Amino acid sequence: MIYFKMAWLVFCNILAFYILFNTIYICFLSGVPAIPSSKKTLNELEKIIKKYKNKDKFVFVDLGCGTGKLLFMVAKKFPNAKFIGVEINPFIAMYCNLKKFLFVRKNICFIRGNIFKVNIKNLKPDFIYLYLGEKISIDISEKLKSDIGRNICIISNKFELNQLDLIDVVDYNNLINGPLRIYKNRR
Repeated sequence: MIYFKMAWLVFCNILAFYILFNTIYICFLSGVPAIPSSKKTLNELEKIIKKYKNKDKFVFVDLGCGTGKLLFMVAKKFPNAKFIGVEINPFIAMYCNLKKFLFVRKNICFIRGNIFKVNIKNLKPDFIYLYLGEKISIDISEKLKSDIGRNICIISNKFELNQLDLIDVVDYNNLINGPLRIYKNRR
């Protein structure tokens, strides 16, 4: 019995190390730090959605959703909307889907994939939220410019999207997150 416990402990430690290493490695490769959006950001985001939505049923896409914290909190406030999270890390995407199952959230969907390879147009978003690194924000800005229509509201936390038209900035004095920049496509 003691050998089983020791083997189980070794297995759990190896698995924990692998998950941690994989998460750090993906963050390093992508240049996107794993920093969640703050509660203040969530409150401001709720105001932005109320201001810019034109119907009760809308689609909100979070590119690089991480643990899905933002989606779970905003999905509570807008039960008629559909929320889609895109995450490249397979372990975090699995965690999000498990969390969705445990909390019985039918209006949330998680996709494991690279944000540059996901066909955003097929998701039919009304809102796109991004909290990415500076370099990746420039690259995704070009993809969004070519892939989406004009009536989509794009919200970037902290980083600028130079290829799109800036229509509003919500600065709420948060050192880690923000300001929230709201864009529309120039096309």
